Amino acid sequence: MSWSKTSALVFACSIVLLNSCGFTPLYKHDSDSVGLFNHFAAIDIAPIESRIGQQLRNRLQDKLNPRGKTSEPLYRLIITINETRNDVVILKDATSTFAKITMRAQYKLENLNTEQILTSGITVATTGFNITQSEYVNIQAEDGAKSRLAEQIGMNIEKLLALFLKSAINKD
Repeated sequence: MSWSKTSALVFACSIVLLNSCGFTPLYKHDSDSVGLFNHFAAIDIAPIESRIGQQLRNRLQDKLNPRGKTSEPLYRLIITINETRNDVVILKDATSTFAKITMRAQYKLENLNTEQILTSGITVATTGFNITQSEYVNIQAEDGAKSRLAEQIGMNIEKLLALFLKSAINKD
């Protein structure tokens, strides 16, 4: 059997197996996904402290509600972030050449009508950057690392909320 026929056969078998096990894509375009996007649009994101918190909030607003802020939110997303920086490569002269930053975000989604917490959780992301002789380069590298962390945390929270809301929609 040729390589293309084998790969086509494997692809066809995987589709059949995925459909038979009940797998459905998270962002499948059907009535459930329309409901999911409507729920996303109804989330008001509370302000988050610090500059990196502002970046995280802006990224989440762009992802969850690309059409702009809703006039009547149903939910409020509250996020607190905590950053730690560790210099991990220490030279003999007590200087460091590499730093690791870990960002931990605790989130909770609450219903604005009942003030009940619907879901909550913690997501963590870690990245690193090189430390050089130039202080300006170090500041830029650290800011870039923090921006990458905000992006990763935002994607994690978006996926966790999508999973929760999709299961809540399917229960209704």
